[in-house]
Amino acid sequence: MAQTRSAEDSARPTSTLVETTNGKVRGRSQTGYDQWLGIPYAADSTGKSRWTAPRPAARWAGVRDAMRFSDRCAQASGWDPGYEDPTLTEDCLSLNVYTPEGTQGRLPVLVWIHGGGFTGGAGQDTNPRKFAQQANAVVVTVNYRLGALGYLNLPQLRKENGDGPGTFGLLDQQAAYLAATTFDPELAGSGGPASAREPGEALAEIIHAEIELLVSRGVRLIQLNNPLLLGQIAADPAAPGPLSFVDALAVEAQAVRLDVRPEGVRIGVCPGWEAPAVVDRAGAESLFGEVPADRWILPYDKGAAAELDLLRALPEDRDACLGVVGATVPELEDIDTVLARIDAGAEVKDIEDMAVAPSRGFADSAAHPLLSAEAQRRKLVLVETVAHYCWGNEF
Repeated sequence: MAQTRSAEDSARPTSTLVETTNGKVRGRSQTGYDQWLGIPYAADSTGKSRWTAPRPAARWAGVRDAMRFSDRCAQASGWDPGYEDPTLTEDCLSLNVYTPEGTQGRLPVLVWIHGGGFTGGAGQDTNPRKFAQQANAVVVTVNYRLGALGYLNLPQLRKENGDGPGTFGLLDQQAAYLAATTFDPELAGSGGPASAREPGEALAEIIHAEIELLVSRGVRLIQLNNPLLLGQIAADPAAPGPLSFVDALAVEAQAVRLDVRPEGVRIGVCPGWEAPAVVDRAGAESLFGEVPADRWILPYDKGAAAELDLLRALPEDRDACLGVVGATVPELEDIDTVLARIDAGAEVKDIEDMAVAPSRGFADSAAHPLLSAEAQRRKLVLVETVAHYCWGNEF
């Protein structure tokens, strides 16, 4: 689904009645934007379709109403407003489309996949109208199967169908993404897609507004994570993705800009979880020089030469916080090994200017299991010992 055809070639439709590859849908025009809600991107996933990969949605006759959200996917009750009662519906694989008013030609498409630990939430949890307007983009939010219905993995299911057990919800996300972003150029108007930098700059404005909100509430030290940046200063960087490195730096600088930052407010940036195998020194200097962060939170738990190269590229007026202790593995390093890394760093940058921390933080559970409370305590004791070694600096 979700291949939207304009009524007058590349011009904006005069109404919210549009043709999709599955049939006509009628949305609703709101102040500054249009929306189409609850459009199915896959077939009903109940009955014999339970615990199978998503199948394409069937075509429908006539005009489908797209003015209300579909049911949320089955989930238990939660503490968020509106989630006080459990949801039992399984026919829920739908998406919601938001476009800025007055759209002409093709626009970038951004797909928002809701959070909730794969057990709760829905596409309707966010209203991206402002982002669609500021980024001049189509924003799509999606539902996907949750909990056991989305991630159950049993031998019986693997025997029935090798494509999906344990990953049905992820397959839903892929299907929704393809439905939202695969357009027939002859049906989508003319003009070509806008630069990916445009939605990036709009996102930077939103991040900057969040920083201002935190500052207004008394927060004085803010950390931003962009784990993709270090990959772009490798000697042999991976594919750059939708944003060039130069554009990525411009977007980051716009979010962290200095012009209206009150005195005493400091912003730290974590550009990645681990150093590349080999650092491009010019790229590292460009990163540190063009993004006006007060502190750079850098990986420093491997003792690799590239970690020292990152530190060498850091300007003298920029503070560093070094992630000196691996916080995602239960093993505890010998204190002398850790202090030897600190001594090597002290030859590159004044040790009194360095703060230390557990690398990546204890909440990095995407690829690693969470540590036990005792393992976390022992890691923190080690970090505190290192911090006292660095002239009692903060951590």
